[in-house]
Amino acid sequence: MDYSSIIKSFSKSNILVIGDVMLDHYLWGKTNRISPEAPVPIVNLERESYALGGAGNVAANITALGGSCTIAGYVGSDQQAGILRSILKEKSIDTILLSTLHPTITKMRIISESHHMLRVDHEERYDEEIPSFYDILKTRLSRFDLVVISDYNKGTITQNLVDFLKQENKKIIVDPKPENISFYKDVYLIKPNYSEAKKITQKQTIEEMGIELQKKTNSNIIITLGRKGMSIFSMGLQSINISANVKNVYDVTGAGDTTLAAIALAIANNADLYTAARIANNAAGIKVGKVGTEAVTQNELLLSFQESINLKIKSLEELIEYTTIQKQAGKKIVFTNGCYDLLHIGHTRLLQKAKELGDLLVLAVNSDESVKRLKGNSRPIYKQQERAELLSNLSSVDAIVFFEEDTPEQIIKKIKPDVLVKGSDYTFSTTVGAEFVRSYGGNVVIIPLVEGCSTSEIIDKIKKS
Repeated sequence: MDYSSIIKSFSKSNILVIGDVMLDHYLWGKTNRISPEAPVPIVNLERESYALGGAGNVAANITALGGSCTIAGYVGSDQQAGILRSILKEKSIDTILLSTLHPTITKMRIISESHHMLRVDHEERYDEEIPSFYDILKTRLSRFDLVVISDYNKGTITQNLVDFLKQENKKIIVDPKPENISFYKDVYLIKPNYSEAKKITQKQTIEEMGIELQKKTNSNIIITLGRKGMSIFSMGLQSINISANVKNVYDVTGAGDTTLAAIALAIANNADLYTAARIANNAAGIKVGKVGTEAVTQNELLLSFQESINLKIKSLEELIEYTTIQKQAGKKIVFTNGCYDLLHIGHTRLLQKAKELGDLLVLAVNSDESVKRLKGNSRPIYKQQERAELLSNLSSVDAIVFFEEDTPEQIIKKIKPDVLVKGSDYTFSTTVGAEFVRSYGGNVVIIPLVEGCSTSEIIDKIKKS
């Protein structure tokens, strides 16, 4: 899967976000003394700023990631509503915002040198539905690729509203609040965090939570786990765990909104749940390295994938996750291995022919120490990361994994490929893993090599010249 291509295609998406729209008000300053009136710090105010919160932050993340977005919900008839509308316009977010007699939900945070000191909330629950809201939505729903519900349990989201959206046959993704989980039966995807999932299901393990949520909602489930990543429960299929991609954590504010936005954009561009979760995982890892609700940009997300070489290079754990979800989607996995110390046309032709035998090609590459044991102390010529980076740029290769052993036997047993491929310098009896692959109905294919084209021969020619 080409993650970069999916991220670049975000610009083709038009997404509707419906939910509790909020204004975040930040007071920034420094603390250097304690109040004589009470044992509390004094913050010397230096500046203030405003940002979109709640469903607004989901919309901000969608546009920052390159998508088009319209936000729908309720605001007040106050100064805060004016500030909120101005920010939405500045960020090119279209609006379906109806004014009410309630105040615009506002969360004021006092921050001293990047540390949260205090939060003050100004809000009243929306206690009635406005019929014209449905009329406006009905005239515009056909424009959107997907609907995101951002539910903070402030009254915007009701059972009637969700039922109305489902009748319009739009794919719906939900960030739920436990109190409203009954609203969301039969939507495409529900994305609670760990504490929400535990509260909804009263279960102890993540596996139990995911299964129970599926039973309650008849929907796909992604449970976000903070530093531990995410767990995917796709309807009728085995659960998949994805490790987190976090470097430094400065502020988790809005990380769930970033995750939701990235998942929505990926799914709107026909990504499967695994791919969408992988993309969102990277986005969340970037988000927690920022202070406040500053959105992750499309360029930042692209860069994060370039740094990991488009995630083609995987740990064994990641490879097992990847191949499992691809098999569940009906994809045929082809496997081959080698040192690839000096990439040449014999390699590229073999890999291309191998890819033609299935849907996805997994390539196991000998580590530097493994190559040295097999080929001698003068090898490898290129370090394993360099070899993998070259191989990752081949369109025929979908995933790369290193192995330290002399053979990839353990990897083959872990992922159980549908097709095992080797070059014609091997036979069935000398191909590691051949009997195992045949034992569960897999195929073993020997592909003819290009004559006179091997790494050792090329090295000898270079030496002689």
